Amino acid sequence: MAGLDTSRECGSELGNNSRVVYSKEIVEQNEEQNEFFTKFFAKYPEINAIQLQKILNRMTWSSLGSKQPFFSFDACQGILALLDVSFQLNASGTVSIQEFRSLWKQLMLYQEVFHKQDSSRSGLLDWVQLQAVVMEAGIVLGDDVCQLMLLRYGGPRLQIDFVSFVHLMLRAVNMENVFQNLTQDGKGIYLQKPE
Repeated sequence: MAGLDTSRECGSELGNNSRVVYSKEIVEQNEEQNEFFTKFFAKYPEINAIQLQKILNRMTWSSLGSKQPFFSFDACQGILALLDVSFQLNASGTVSIQEFRSLWKQLMLYQEVFHKQDSSRSGLLDWVQLQAVVMEAGIVLGDDVCQLMLLRYGGPRLQIDFVSFVHLMLRAVNMENVFQNLTQDGKGIYLQKPE
């Protein structure tokens, strides 16, 4: 992975024009963890939600400091379901190492932008911070959609933690991909009843 422009590659994989530039520390950490991933996938060529949970909870999320996220089994199932839609997989609920590497690049991007906006280092984002983070990640969401996403993925105080933020971002990317696949003129989607 040496010499790889991960921010550009991740941005193009996300289907947007991301302005995020990875810090050198994140890229180096990614390279070190790549060895672990290779060994893990040698043992398990396709990983399920339990194995994804083990991987994600084993990783050090350096930008998140003392607020290390905990990925529950349900969260990992949700991630795999979103990946099946996003990558147009066979709905197997598993990912291969190639698919996981794409996910990992997304997670590194999300970690970086989340950290930049979490100025209080609380491990939570409020509505204003969430809007800034989503925009910095290259996703365009209207205020009303951003508010609905915060209601859906946020806690009772309308703040969102990193794991919920990952779900929100994967969902937003999926919505963008679906729109791009269904629009004919780039302005709207016009469906027939069967669609």
